[in-house]
Amino acid sequence: MIQRIEHQFAGRTLSLEIGRMAKLAQGSCLVQYGDTVVLCAATVRDGPTHLPFFPLTVEYREKTYAAGKIPGGFFKREGQPGEKEILSARMIDRPIRPLFPDGFMHETQLACFILSADQENDADVLALLGSSVALNMSKIPFNTPVASVRVGRIKDTWVLNPTFQQLEYSDADIVVSGTSDAITMVEGGSIEVNGQGTLLTTESCLLNPNRNPNLNKEEIGRRLREFLGVTHILWLGNGIVGDDTDGHIDDLTRFVNEH
Repeated sequence: MIQRIEHQFAGRTLSLEIGRMAKLAQGSCLVQYGDTVVLCAATVRDGPTHLPFFPLTVEYREKTYAAGKIPGGFFKREGQPGEKEILSARMIDRPIRPLFPDGFMHETQLACFILSADQENDADVLALLGSSVALNMSKIPFNTPVASVRVGRIKDTWVLNPTFQQLEYSDADIVVSGTSDAITMVEGGSIEVNGQGTLLTTESCLLNPNRNPNLNKEEIGRRLREFLGVTHILWLGNGIVGDDTDGHIDDLTRFVNEH
């Protein structure tokens, strides 16, 4: 059963789709913004690992087929990830890693694949959003929805999710990630931009509860509950027990409604 949620954001259609692809993963989400499409899937190991740290792996891959191209010349195969892919994977890892419960040592993997690139919208911020949805809808004890947005400034006007063409004329390129309660990551660069104005703008990007007041909270919650067929597991520190599917979806719906 395929479920799809659409909303207008920064003049383009943002859609989240579940149930179409990666059905064998614990959680998956297909994110589309404009004509850029990203598939995000989350999987987790049943038992804890023996490693002395939380083994979270994030993979972000941009293949040339996303732009309708086939590699030619001497190198006809796409090998290790490039610099942009590594940095994008780190931008996904940093905001979500501290939000896992303390003591959770089950190996977790996030895979983000760019299926279509429209040459206008960057897919890195979409990958974080899709990863958050995939984690929240899986059995992984991840209870905090996370979102990300890119902010640019063109002629003293702040622009949300600027296109590649707009970024050429922007004197700031900032990526802000966070939850409904706090900002978890800010990364970017600028050309002599006022620092105080930058901080105020990045905070307003995520912490404005009235940005999308027309979202129907009850409708989103109903559609998510109808689709969700997994049991969300609760982490109590020493093990995984319990079932809190309804409460978990309420949190996810509340975040979507506020942002």
